[in-house]
Amino acid sequence: MSTPALAGDEMAVGPAPASELEPLSNPSLANLMLTCPKTWQGDHGMLNWVTSLYNAGLGSVPQTAPPTLTNVQPNHVKANTSPTVTLTGTGFDPATVKVQVIATQLTPVPTPTTTSLNVVITASLIATPGSLVQLSAVNGTGAISNAVNLYID
Repeated sequence: MSTPALAGDEMAVGPAPASELEPLSNPSLANLMLTCPKTWQGDHGMLNWVTSLYNAGLGSVPQTAPPTLTNVQPNHVKANTSPTVTLTGTGFDPATVKVQVIATQLTPVPTPTTTSLNVVITASLIATPGSLVQLSAVNGTGAISNAVNLYID
């Protein structure tokens, strides 16, 4: 006759045999993951563990400041055209920066600087007169800037 499992042990997992362990790039994060609370600790214990795990993960990834947009010229364009606009700001990575319009990322032309870039806005992205689209700069790290409005006439 077997012994019944105790409450909270239904998800208990024993250590893996040494032959199955893989090298870890972040041992402190791996150790934190091993401290996951059992279900008997409830939602509060799980929330604390997830918060600790998230914060440890942030520490293991280099954080970069997002670019900042200060101006778009011109800020009014005709609908169904493909205008070139100039975005100015700070923190652009000339090698990787893209301009996000709605869900589309456009490549600046020619090569941008850390404070200025030119981009051709595709006509299909500005098809509705009397509306606006928001433009953002996205560096290769995924850091995204604030948005500036481009008005469509």
